[in-house]
Amino acid sequence: MCLNFKKIPSAFVVWDTNAYRSFVARKNEEQIKQDTLKLLSAENAKNYQGHMCSIVAIELMSHWLDDSHERSYKSCIAGAKLMYEHCRIDANHFRALPQTEVQIAHDFYHRPATNSILTQNAIGQDLSKMYACEIGKEQDVIESIKEDLLKTCNFIANGEDGIRNVAHSFLRTYDPNYKNDYKPFINDDANRKRSLEYLRSQQFVEETSLAMLVAVAMYIDVPITANLEEYKKDENLMKQIQRYADQYMTSIKFRQLWMEKLVGGSYDMSISKHANSIWDEHVLHFVNQTIQGRPIIFVSCDGAMKEAANKTGAINKVMNLNEYLELIGCNVTLNVN
Repeated sequence: MCLNFKKIPSAFVVWDTNAYRSFVARKNEEQIKQDTLKLLSAENAKNYQGHMCSIVAIELMSHWLDDSHERSYKSCIAGAKLMYEHCRIDANHFRALPQTEVQIAHDFYHRPATNSILTQNAIGQDLSKMYACEIGKEQDVIESIKEDLLKTCNFIANGEDGIRNVAHSFLRTYDPNYKNDYKPFINDDANRKRSLEYLRSQQFVEETSLAMLVAVAMYIDVPITANLEEYKKDENLMKQIQRYADQYMTSIKFRQLWMEKLVGGSYDMSISKHANSIWDEHVLHFVNQTIQGRPIIFVSCDGAMKEAANKTGAINKVMNLNEYLELIGCNVTLNVN
């Protein structure tokens, strides 16, 4: 197969949860060890560096409380160990990119999102314990950090409930007969069309940008108006919204795409993989960013994330795991998870 991806001379690399799980799927410890060595060698030859994304770590850790016989438990334990090795600098340090709110707080408000920084450090400590544990001793580690893992599961559940509420609220706005069942616009093509027009409008881009700016401002106690019309009265505030939209358009586009499916009645967010869109939006904030002049490559098996990247000019920045391994010349076998 011939790929069209540009050969980037050096890059920071972020893997999605599904990439780590796919890499380790149906492999024993020795196979994972040998394949990891091949991966690190191939990346080192091209000066590519793996960096941890906290959302990905949290998603992996949220499955550590699954039944130990479940495939999700096994792949997320092995995937987390791989992630730590992939992003490790030495025995006590690893490479990580800032969480979304940390990034936005710094870029737009010039303040630290202290709580998120502390959370990221705690995640790193828990991952290091799992990474260092002996084979067969994983349950001992889980028991020792069980309080942290319960908080992680609650964080995931609250985030996904929140995005479901966003979906319901949006559909109720345009469909007066909507019944919170993800089956909107029954015999109502006029309102369906009206909702799609909004999703494809500049207003949607501006309101989505403002919502994130407001959320981060509230998180770090910065006074801010949540009213777009008030923003429009201030040229400098509108420039802030435009800068956000320009910087994070891939994430905004991803939201537009899944909400269009929602309008079409083909996106039931009671299904976890659909509610998971909230985390995909977060990690897509890295796309089209650079660090020290080096691009960030995002590796994910989620086709919708790649579609959002392609539609916003980030064609070389999001690829699936097979494409990435071919790009760096890493010859390993991937099994179906």
